[in-house]
Amino acid sequence: MPGSHSGAKQAFKKKGDRRETARSVADMLATPRGRQASQDGRRHSPHGSLSPASTTGSDIPEFQTEDTPHILTKLTEVRNFLAKEISNSTKEVKAEIQALGARTAALEDKMEQITSAHNSVVTHSRTMRQQITDLEMMVEDLANRSRRNNVRLRGLPESPHEGDLVNKMKQYFKQLIPDISDEHWAIDRAHRALRARRVEGQTPRDIILRFHYYSTKEAVMKYARNKNLTYQDTAINLYQDLSPTTLQRRRNWRPLTLLLQEKEIKYTWGHPFKLVAFKSGTTYTLLPGADPKKFLRSLQVEPPPDFALTQETVPELNTLPAEWTTAKDSAGRQH
Repeated sequence: MPGSHSGAKQAFKKKGDRRETARSVADMLATPRGRQASQDGRRHSPHGSLSPASTTGSDIPEFQTEDTPHILTKLTEVRNFLAKEISNSTKEVKAEIQALGARTAALEDKMEQITSAHNSVVTHSRTMRQQITDLEMMVEDLANRSRRNNVRLRGLPESPHEGDLVNKMKQYFKQLIPDISDEHWAIDRAHRALRARRVEGQTPRDIILRFHYYSTKEAVMKYARNKNLTYQDTAINLYQDLSPTTLQRRRNWRPLTLLLQEKEIKYTWGHPFKLVAFKSGTTYTLLPGADPKKFLRSLQVEPPPDFALTQETVPELNTLPAEWTTAKDSAGRQH
């Protein structure tokens, strides 16, 4: 990478500068005279080895006063040189720190922009999700309202030659409820559920009936709730026709309705989708997304330990804090 090569070159250059500085300091301290002095004041022989007298330790050369001005001059030169080198190094470090500070400030500004944009997206996402949920509930409610005159008849045997289901069902229900006048027995259509025909021995497909008058449909459903219906010695059942979404929601809340039935608490389904329970003259309502255990406790029913309902959950998006937090090391010290 270009940055790596430039960094290596700079490191190599700085290492070479330090070696050059060391050689410069050494040159300053070196004596210009023919004989060289060691750091302890002893003389070296021209060949670089100690003289025999100096090796014995009994004959140490005396300090030469004429060397003092030269040593002071050299020390002054070394001090000035080191001061210059330190000043140059300090300037370089300051420049690098300032460059890092500028880059850090730019990163902080960019992070603030990203945080602000992220939080705006999260807020917008939450609003959109709530709007989508409301629209889904509205569409589900509209689908159920368009089926409010529909009835599902389950259990009627299926045959290849069923004939006209409209007239057959009209005659059947007129016998059950003769009080309704003939003009109110209008059935717009009747057909089997739109899926593949069941093989022999399996449960037959439902018949979907659409009554022209809502009052007639309600009278039929009220009669069916209090009677065990049969058709040619075959037990049949009537159900309100509902959208697939509503049916799935009711299946998910099946453990709750079973518990209410066990406690003999009356309830009904509302539209848009909700569960309405009645106890001691008080009405209790459970909406999608609410806590079912809190709903049961309000009815003075303690839910079982393993009680749970299957509900749709959407991962929650969290906003980022706009304030900077102080970093701490493993020892708990702030930086």
